[in-house]
Amino acid sequence: QWKQLAECKLSQIKLKRKIDSKKEERQMDNMGMDFNLMDYEKLSSLKEYYTDKITEREIEITEVNQKMAAMDEKLNIARDQLKLKELETEQERMRLQRISFELNKKRANLSRVKATKHATERNTAKIKQQSGLLAYPTLLKDYEAKSQEIRELSEQSERLRTTFRDGVVRIRKLREAIKKRTKGNYSLASSSVCNTS
Repeated sequence: QWKQLAECKLSQIKLKRKIDSKKEERQMDNMGMDFNLMDYEKLSSLKEYYTDKITEREIEITEVNQKMAAMDEKLNIARDQLKLKELETEQERMRLQRISFELNKKRANLSRVKATKHATERNTAKIKQQSGLLAYPTLLKDYEAKSQEIRELSEQSERLRTTFRDGVVRIRKLREAIKKRTKGNYSLASSSVCNTS
């Protein structure tokens, strides 16, 4: 759109220049004998000045057109990249949608498997409860062995308790004996100090 406007403006300037040139020629024809060399030089100088100005403007317009073309190119590249990104995003969205669908399906399957597992566990527990230790021969043997071991350990523990109690009694008696001796020694020491003084 900007490019079309710039081209239209350039065409308008060129057309105006042609019209001005034609007008100038007519004026020169109408002047006839009254026209002198000084006026001609003045007009030529003005014409050259305006021609230069028009050329400058045309160069500026060309530069603007080039910039606009470059911007259009960049915009097209950006647009293509955006389309590519949109396509990639759509593909990624579809992939995630598929993954989500698969995940929901697996979740539903997992829930069914869990429900079946819990039901099986409940049935197994019920059967075991009804069967008692008979359902576990190995466990029954282990139970007997452990019971024997517990009895032996209990007896050993009781012996250790008795030994510990005896030890505590002995220690208490020793402490009392030491206390009495210390007290007797202190009394002797005190009386000897009094006699010396």
